[in-house]
Amino acid sequence: DIFELLSNGKRVNKDDFFGENTGRWYVSKLSIYDKNSKRDYEADLIIFDKEKKETYLFEIKHSNKASKEQSIHLENKVFSQYVEKHFGKIKKTAVLYNGETDCSLKVPRISAAKFLKELTTQFNTKDFDMNKFIDSLLSNSPQPKPAKKRNDDYGYGR
Repeated sequence: DIFELLSNGKRVNKDDFFGENTGRWYVSKLSIYDKNSKRDYEADLIIFDKEKKETYLFEIKHSNKASKEQSIHLENKVFSQYVEKHFGKIKKTAVLYNGETDCSLKVPRISAAKFLKELTTQFNTKDFDMNKFIDSLLSNSPQPKPAKKRNDDYGYGR
């Protein structure tokens, strides 16, 4: 269950994990079926801040390599619309995996070990801010490279 994952494999009481934030957070896995496309969409971890009405979505992967396929569900418009309708605005999405934190793809990859270590020490504090927490994990990681300019971007070839 997700609380075992968040507590590094040790079963914990939800109230102990949330500390002063009991009642503020909804934490789960989310799966939906879209009748129109006849497809399933999911997020391995959804963290919803009930106070701020903000949603954070994560895919959890065992791989240590980043690939575009890891974030297909997180980038899906149907899934995103469902989440925002039933929970709240999607503030951040990320893939948690066994590699190094990397922002070079559209959806950042975050080291699962770093995420869990930092989250379990900060999550139950009263002033915890998920948005700032994720930003702090991403701040020292590789950023997307700017697109190369083509010759016609410089006024040539027109």
